[in-house]
Amino acid sequence: MAESASAVEDYVNLQRAQRWRSLPEPRAELVRKSYAQQLARSASQAINDRRKRAELKAEIYGHLLPLLELHGREQATSRRYYQKIIAVLAASLALTLSVSAIALIL
Repeated sequence: MAESASAVEDYVNLQRAQRWRSLPEPRAELVRKSYAQQLARSASQAINDRRKRAELKAEIYGHLLPLLELHGREQATSRRYYQKIIAVLAASLALTLSVSAIALIL
């Protein structure tokens, strides 16, 4: 169970670190796959039969990986949206300051 908690913390820390700069897609994909694999392994540890454990692991991995990929795409979309908002606000602030400076000079 400690492995699954560590995997969750690693994934959350990666997502937090990625807020201000984007992670290269191959690395993000590798992290998602590794995270899904660790959680599938942790969830199937209680089963004694190796074949059933492998089937359960594959099923959990198959369900979890598309969800993580969707989550990654949504986060990337949100990040781009908010970066655009920040850029527009910065540009409008610069424009307002420059117009104010011109008005004070004249």
